[in-house]
Amino acid sequence: MTRARPILFSGPLVRAILAGEKTETRRVIKQDVLRTAGPIEALSPYGVRGDHLYVREAFAVDTGGAPPTRGVPVGRPVYRADVGDDAPCTVEPRWRPSIHMPRHMARIWLRVEDVLVEQVQDIDEAGAVAEGVACRADFAALWDRINAPRGYAWGANPWVWVVRFKRVPAPECVLKGV
Repeated sequence: MTRARPILFSGPLVRAILAGEKTETRRVIKQDVLRTAGPIEALSPYGVRGDHLYVREAFAVDTGGAPPTRGVPVGRPVYRADVGDDAPCTVEPRWRPSIHMPRHMARIWLRVEDVLVEQVQDIDEAGAVAEGVACRADFAALWDRINAPRGYAWGANPWVWVVRFKRVPAPECVLKGV
């Protein structure tokens, strides 16, 4: 049985997925996992081949003036990636961080094609293009913008999950509300 797991992406990376330019992502393997299991034996939090990932992205809810149900706004989602990362929110209540996006609002679904383990500097030019950038040097710069503040700079060469994916329609169980 396949599972559906969330994965967060920033606006530029969401746009790269929507354009068909991004088919891989590299995510740091947490240090506590490395200490207890090692990079090869660790279980991926991104699933295995055939599992689904739903993309969480920054969003707002266009309620059209409708009152919230049980304190939760009800309406049409508006995605920040569609209007730009610096755009002011034109709907209420406000932009919400991707971590708070509920599964039913996800518009991007990915099927895991493969999960590998490597060190981040092992990426080649083809891997960089699959990450949605032009070349390995651009990927290194992107990596540092996202991960260096968290202590996982390119120069530290951390172990990473390499998740290869394909964009797919929402799985049937999601469409049925299961």
